[in-house]
Amino acid sequence: MGMSLKGQLLTFFGIFITVGPISFLVLKNDLNNKKREYFKLYKQEQAKQLENAKSSKENK
Repeated sequence: MGMSLKGQLLTFFGIFITVGPISFLVLKNDLNNKKREYFKLYKQEQAKQLENAKSSKENK
């Protein structure tokens, strides 16, 4: 009829063990993409500040 408790536990942990690493990799990939985007924006901001500093020195 129904599954035994042992079968249910094995199914539960089987799903957990299978899906856990996949979701971890997806989250890790998403975090890496966000980090990459953040550093790209950070570098652009630094370049703007450097350019503004150079132009303000030239204007003096």
